Amino acid sequence: MTLIVTYITQDGIIHAADSNLSDEHSVVGIGCKVFGVPHLDAGLCVSGAFFVRGERLDYWLERFIDDSAGRNDCALAGFAEHLRQRLQTEMTSAEKNDGGSLIHLAGYVKDATGVHPEFYVIRNIQGIDPTGAYINIGDTFECDEEFWSGAVRQPATQQALASGGHRCYVNGFPPGRAAYLAFDEEFWGFLTRLWYQPRWRFRPPRTLEEREWLVRLEVSTITTLFKITDYPAAYVGGHTQTYIIAPPSRS
Repeated sequence: MTLIVTYITQDGIIHAADSNLSDEHSVVGIGCKVFGVPHLDAGLCVSGAFFVRGERLDYWLERFIDDSAGRNDCALAGFAEHLRQRLQTEMTSAEKNDGGSLIHLAGYVKDATGVHPEFYVIRNIQGIDPTGAYINIGDTFECDEEFWSGAVRQPATQQALASGGHRCYVNGFPPGRAAYLAFDEEFWGFLTRLWYQPRWRFRPPRTLEEREWLVRLEVSTITTLFKITDYPAAYVGGHTQTYIIAPPSRS
């Protein structure tokens, strides 16, 4: 169980996650859940099942990313599809059904018109029920691009990005995901009121690194809240991991 978030902003992309690994009853360790894919100006973060044919997912992913750097045909969409195929064929059925898997992959793509961000979700989870729980976990992995092919055309997304805001994608332990989304809305409302107090000198972030500090604060707030619950374990917890990607130049 975990919490993963991906922000797309005009300043760049931010991936973040907690670090706890847990089963239904306890925290069983910590693991890397955020990874850079520098040769593609991208990064990814992972939630859910943490083994591929008996190997820890963080070790498996590090090797997968290193191997993909040598593939001449591996653009971001190709990387996403190749990752889907490898998980499909190498994860056992028991591993696939151990809570399901969700992977955020986001980065920059150059085309004839410029540079733009893309966001992919690789998953074997088909939906979310009215309570926020994941449903229809199965043996088949799918891969969808959700930002450039859809969300960026929504007026609300365009307005948010133009005004210095963000598009946020959140997955993980359902109560943690719900808490994060609620806090994100309230937190940025609070910040907006704070920044525009006429006699105070607080200001909006001007760099990707400054935005990263705020995302770290949000994730750490949710991990702190999980220290004060009646759950058997801190399903979301540990230190906060982040990876940032600045927009590349056209050259």
